[in-house]
This record gives sequence, C-alpha cells and structure tokens, in this order.
Amino acid sequence: MADIEIFIVATKRKPVLTTEYLKGIDYCLNYTPDYELEPAWRVSPIYVDYVENQICAYRCFKGHQDVLKKMNSDIALVFEDDAVLIEKTGVIVLKNLRSY
Repeated sequence: MADIEIFIVATKRKPVLTTEYLKGIDYCLNYTPDYELEPAWRVSPIYVDYVENQICAYRCFKGHQDVLKKMNSDIALVFEDDAVLIEKTGVIVLKNLRSY
C-alpha cells in the first residue's frame, strides 16, 4: 500500500477555493512566490492564443515544480487553488484514495 500526498498550489494574490472541498483530508497548502522573470524574457507571440497571461502560467508551472520537490511518497495529487469539486462524491473518492 502506498501513501498519496495531496498538495494545493496557491498564490497570495487570490483566495484559495480548494480548501473548502478538502475539509477532513490531510493536504499541504503551498504558496508560490512571485518568481522574478529573467530580464530578457519576453511574451512569445506564438503562444498568446493558448495562454493569455504567460507570466501567471510560468509562475503556476514553477509552483507545481515546488510542490513536487516536497513529495515524500511515490504518488501525489496536485490541485490548483481554484479547483473545485462539482459533486460530493469527489470528496468521498479523495478520502478513499489516501492509500491504495
């Protein structure tokens, strides 16, 4: 049986919605710092249609890297701070997924 760690990637720029759905479940809330971009970094025009706010996307990506570095188990479930569960069954699934 393996443990599954649950992480939330968050920013202090907006409220964390995900914690409401994880009551009674152990998780790690990780706030991503506002990483400084390289001075030469520029928005790539070829990706503008896919990711409107590329700076935000970069910081989100870095936040995911940060939480994965904190893993102590082989498996992790990573939520973003605005992830919400549509049905209550999602919480039941999470409680049962703590180990398999």
